[in-house]
Amino acid sequence: MCDTTYHILQLVNVRYNIPYPTTGQCAVQHNISYNWSMCATTYHILQLVNVWYNIPYPKTDQCAVQHTISYNWSMCGTSYNILQLVNVRYNIPYPTTGQCAEQHTISYNWSMCGTTYHILQLVNVRYNIPYSTTGQCAVQQTIFYNWSMCGTTYHILQLVNVRYNIPYPTTGQCAIQHTIYYNWSMCDTT
Repeated sequence: MCDTTYHILQLVNVRYNIPYPTTGQCAVQHNISYNWSMCATTYHILQLVNVWYNIPYPKTDQCAVQHTISYNWSMCGTSYNILQLVNVRYNIPYPTTGQCAEQHTISYNWSMCGTTYHILQLVNVRYNIPYSTTGQCAVQQTIFYNWSMCGTTYHILQLVNVRYNIPYPTTGQCAIQHTIYYNWSMCDTT
């Protein structure tokens, strides 16, 4: 798993016929890319966004925070609580307490083609999932993409929901309207 660059999935699209891990394998073994349609407007909604690649965030918060939900996600046989993170630079609010997202478990539902899907983003330090600055593999905790939150930069973990069987698109009509490819460097690259 190390010394390799992967595409990290956001949600699998069956049109690409890319399997999810089912027996302790990790998401970094598969290449997928996605975008989302919300409120009749198509946004490039990334689980993890790196501004180096100039991928746009949603420009408003009218859709992104309509609903909240918390979920546990499974990765390599371990359950974690995951944060959904949005960027304040585009006026998408954090939790209503005003505290940093990494201190609270939050997630959002995104409406796509009339169906609700669940998205995952940041690990929550409150659940003792350590961040890393040394180049450990993603399957061991970290992926090298950073978000600025409350003036601090954090490392991000991308996970797949296997255990909770969250539904995904079955036709691919919405999920691939505008394909976004994202390379994530792990293990030897920051």
